[in-house]
Amino acid sequence: MQLQYSAAGHPPPLLVEADGTAHFLDEGRSPMLGLLPDPHHSTAVHPLPPGSTLLLYTDGLVERRNEDLTDGLDRLRRHASTAVRRPLESFCDELLAGMLTADNDDDTALVALRLSVA
Repeated sequence: MQLQYSAAGHPPPLLVEADGTAHFLDEGRSPMLGLLPDPHHSTAVHPLPPGSTLLLYTDGLVERRNEDLTDGLDRLRRHASTAVRRPLESFCDELLAGMLTADNDDDTALVALRLSVA
């Protein structure tokens, strides 16, 4: 199975393979929706291995005041890598518990999709 995607101002999707290997899908970057009057949106295609988990999320999950965004992305990658063996609902709960702090006042949403093993 393959994913065709475009990220228009959103944080990059995170793909976590069944063995815990996690990487961001950084291709398919486009200008933020509504930013340009006649935008060109790029797309990318990436394979989705059996047993992998695809995570889409809003910036509220990874952004923190007084912290570089790469720190939040690295934290998400680490949490997702260790939690991927949990059932999908527990995986999402664990990410929220590990990523959100008391001073988080931004909206947070996530969507997780897990592919069957075959």
